[in-house]
Amino acid sequence: MKTSPSEPETSSAWTEALKKVQQALRQAVAEAVEKEKGLGADLASLPPDRGQYPALQRLEQWAERLRGLKACVEQAERKAAEADAALQASEEGIREGLAAAAAVRQKLADWEGGKI
Repeated sequence: MKTSPSEPETSSAWTEALKKVQQALRQAVAEAVEKEKGLGADLASLPPDRGQYPALQRLEQWAERLRGLKACVEQAERKAAEADAALQASEEGIREGLAAAAAVRQKLADWEGGKI
């Protein structure tokens, strides 16, 4: 059984794609954290009775949404890492299977050729 030349390219393409996703997620988290820090400082300096300020309520809602976004990004990073580990394990299993098939193919070729 021949392996196609695109198999290593496909594997490296997946690895590269996952690296890009992880980089984008890290950047989004960093940006969200910076925005949250800025909002937190702004909100902390405001009077405790914020109920009378609709704009402040909206800012607090946005701060909560940013915290939710951060949690989602962290979860996505964990899931991407799990998927990457599963892909690597699958790739290793496939490579082992291909190596075993190549060994069997060589034994059959040797047997056919009278070497055994």
